[in-house]
Amino acid sequence: MNLLLLKPEELHHDEEGIYVDVTDKRKVSHIKYVLKATVGKQIRCGIVSSTIDVGTITCLSPQAITVRLSDKFLSDVPPERPLIDLVVGIPRPRSLDKLLQYSASMGVGRILLVCSSRVELDYLKSHQLEMQNIEESLLLGMEQGVTTYMPEVQIHRSLGSLQRSLEKEPMATRLIAHPGTEDTLGSLGITSHLSGPILVAIGPEGGWLDHEVDFYASLGFRKFNIGERILRAEVAAVAIISQLQLLLNDKVLRQGRDRATRDQL
Repeated sequence: MNLLLLKPEELHHDEEGIYVDVTDKRKVSHIKYVLKATVGKQIRCGIVSSTIDVGTITCLSPQAITVRLSDKFLSDVPPERPLIDLVVGIPRPRSLDKLLQYSASMGVGRILLVCSSRVELDYLKSHQLEMQNIEESLLLGMEQGVTTYMPEVQIHRSLGSLQRSLEKEPMATRLIAHPGTEDTLGSLGITSHLSGPILVAIGPEGGWLDHEVDFYASLGFRKFNIGERILRAEVAAVAIISQLQLLLNDKVLRQGRDRATRDQL
């Protein structure tokens, strides 16, 4: 837990500012036994969709820890929305949990989960697809990545539903990972990308079928390849996000161009 992540409803206000009583057993245990916190120690804190700074421990008890937040938390400082969005064929529940954590940790703006031909229908009945469990996975990833930005998650039970959703929004740079394709992210000119979101489609176990690849192509998705290995969805997501972040931010690779931003210029 690299960040004590708090929800706005957990905060208390008094004449001295803002404080929180941490009662979650996992967080209390981590603060006590991993961080070895004592009264007066500062720890890094963040409010979901808002400020990151430090808090000072003012009280320790067996079941709770009181943390007084810095004055910076009196102002709302929302996090920057990440540039990369994902479309993912719904993976098996354990993989989905990892995918959500890794994506939130590394930084994506939103995750569009879609039921495609190779998605097991039983996956749609999984408790992991309940929004409460999705949020828990995202929060764990946010703690790890030290960010307060929570990715938006949508669930589409058909490609038609996904298409209707995408047709309502401005055209972004759209990419689809597909084995055997000659192009790579480097050859698609990502280092020249200056602004606007990048939407990447990652297949379920077994990948996309040919007619699904054609479907994405009709929506403006360009194919690329990340290597010869066949990867699980959560591993592919990490590989793709890492490559994109390098191509979108590295000054040497971008030959002097500014880092890319999500907002359209």
